[in-house]
Amino acid sequence: MSGKAAPAAAQRAEGERSTTVASTFGRAVSANDASPPGAGEPVKGIEAAPVSDWLAKNVAGLRPPFGFALIAGGHSNLTYAVTDAAGRKVVLRRPPLGAVLATAHDMGREHRIISALAGTGVPVPPALGLCTDAAVNGAPFYVMAFVEGVVLDLGSLGIRVMTIAPSLFHTGLTRGIPQAMEDALTKDAAFPKRMGRPEEYARMAQAIFENPMLNGSTIRLDGGQRFAPK
Repeated sequence: MSGKAAPAAAQRAEGERSTTVASTFGRAVSANDASPPGAGEPVKGIEAAPVSDWLAKNVAGLRPPFGFALIAGGHSNLTYAVTDAAGRKVVLRRPPLGAVLATAHDMGREHRIISALAGTGVPVPPALGLCTDAAVNGAPFYVMAFVEGVVLDLGSLGIRVMTIAPSLFHTGLTRGIPQAMEDALTKDAAFPKRMGRPEEYARMAQAIFENPMLNGSTIRLDGGQRFAPK
């Protein structure tokens, strides 16, 4: 190797070591940047200025500015990684965007549960704060510690993961309800406008089992039903 090539190779290696990628935005950033990855960039579901102000005032030890990045993969409540100026990372959870049923996306309930489980031996992250003022971010949210873990590669073990998301189905609880009540419950379905039948759920589960190409997704079994916002 020539005397000129060695320094160039060392510079490239040093550059590779000092560069990370902000996965949400696809932007390469230097490890020496003054701001954390994603700081100042718009993130859907996060009102950066008021949320940053709330975090600085209510979560001990966090230092602005903050970077926000959506942690992908969920199908319901939204989860964000929040990184402060010192590189400390926490997690913020909020309801989905748009009209939602408050009882189905209760941030206060999640916060109470993980707070109650702290110190019990059940592995939960420490709860760091709860914001119930929807004016801050359009909806309540809570903050918990970021805990490093191992993401299991179930595919290498030959395991597929699928989810069935049903709407209203006939069960023991709904047996015998008046037809008028069933009609009211299913009026927002596209087709068929009725409750699902147990055998239809069973056939879907069997189809998932028998088709090895189904993996890593959610199948809605709901007749196209979408509940109207209140």
